[in-house]
Amino acid sequence: MLSAKFQHEGCAETGITSIDYLVGCLQRGIIAEIYGDPDLLFPASYIATASLHCKGGAVLGIVQENPLNYDLYAVRTALRSMKCSEDGLLVSRAFRIEDAVDMIREAMNLPQESLIVFDPYAHSPNLPREYTRLSPLTAVIRSAAGRGKRVVLFNRVTKFGRFLPEGGNMHHHSVTVIVKLEKSGRRSYRATLIKHPTKPQTSISGSLRELYEVGKSWGGQSLLAEWL
Repeated sequence: MLSAKFQHEGCAETGITSIDYLVGCLQRGIIAEIYGDPDLLFPASYIATASLHCKGGAVLGIVQENPLNYDLYAVRTALRSMKCSEDGLLVSRAFRIEDAVDMIREAMNLPQESLIVFDPYAHSPNLPREYTRLSPLTAVIRSAAGRGKRVVLFNRVTKFGRFLPEGGNMHHHSVTVIVKLEKSGRRSYRATLIKHPTKPQTSISGSLRELYEVGKSWGGQSLLAEWL
């Protein structure tokens, strides 16, 4: 648990052991990106959303290109396991780049400290020369951090390689902290710190149980709170 001093200073942890070990706590006004294996990103985002909501409130934005089985009941279960109320946790979905921009712009004016965006670049173009279409989205993410939001992105791997997150060069330069999640066996995963303003690149292994254990009884769908 964070001390009262750190919480007062606007510093909060994701609740994911490996990431918190690598990164420490996340200050307000930064952009932190977690990307990699989708099977890891879903449960990691459930835990992080719940944990950050417990520490100053959170807004969850889900960007979709296809029907997406994002388990909001899992977030609710994680909140209950942390003995936190779901009151004030807002959820919104975006189905186009323009919708995502509007969603984040509106979230900037809300009192919740953390903005979590799942799959922000789901609608990235198929040609590198068209990546300028993503500029308004990257700009509004930067603006949200500039307004004091703690922005946490759960992003996919770029379609033009296997190492970098999606979003293009402008996005990569904008992000403060980047962590990659990869499976490293049937029972473990590896978290790699790719970018940090004060820490070197390093990695740590963790048990998959860290991400899935709370979810042993998860299932079904439930609207969590209200829509933006």
